[in-house]
Amino acid sequence: EEWFAQGCHITTLMPLDVRPGGAEAERPLDNLGVDVAGGCDQGSGRAVSRVTSVEVATGIDARERHGEISIGSVPIAPHPGPTTWDDIQAMPEDGRRYESFAGVLTVTPSPNGRHQRAAGRLYLLLYNAAPRDLEVLPAPYGWWISEIEWYEPDVVVFDRADFDPAGPLRATPLIVVEVSSPSTRLHDLNAKFAAYATNGCPHYWVVDPDEPSVVAFRLAGGRYEEVSRVVGDERFDASKPFAVAFSPSALIAD
Repeated sequence: EEWFAQGCHITTLMPLDVRPGGAEAERPLDNLGVDVAGGCDQGSGRAVSRVTSVEVATGIDARERHGEISIGSVPIAPHPGPTTWDDIQAMPEDGRRYESFAGVLTVTPSPNGRHQRAAGRLYLLLYNAAPRDLEVLPAPYGWWISEIEWYEPDVVVFDRADFDPAGPLRATPLIVVEVSSPSTRLHDLNAKFAAYATNGCPHYWVVDPDEPSVVAFRLAGGRYEEVSRVVGDERFDASKPFAVAFSPSALIAD
């Protein structure tokens, strides 16, 4: 799910089927899914040469084009070094999510209707339940860590005193929520799970609208521990940082 192109490191969040060129001895990217010219680094398992094409069922179409890499209709000019905040500000507002994990650009395709229904209803539940000194905002709204690291949760809850009407959140939120889809589920439970804990967010909730389920994690000793998991019509009760209750099925019901 990670590939490199002329110095530009891009992670695509969807199941892929990689067929790297080059030596046949080891093919550590065979189950990921990018066609590349020149093979891969056998030590790290990362493609290190030009990406020639990516075709995936989720609608992302990434290909080399006159020295650029495009994902769908979005050209990403390769350059040495990490992706920066300024690079992202130059991207068009096309409905895709652009995030950076320590300079690694991740691109997530536009969500489907079930995802948006669940995210929207959860936002309203949290907005109505939160005390007035807290702000609740839906995506797209970024949590800025540094010039090379920022995230865009589906819903974020934070102190209203930290709200910047002209920019992203630059303080640590109280809750981040990710509504998973098939293309992001592993990322939400691995890379983002680790990143949100490392950066000190005390509460992380992962909603799966397909199951449907809600899993809540709480930061303890610098690591997340699971404190609640509910499925279907089971009741999810949170008491911190404020009280709110709902069932996962209510987030997607007709």
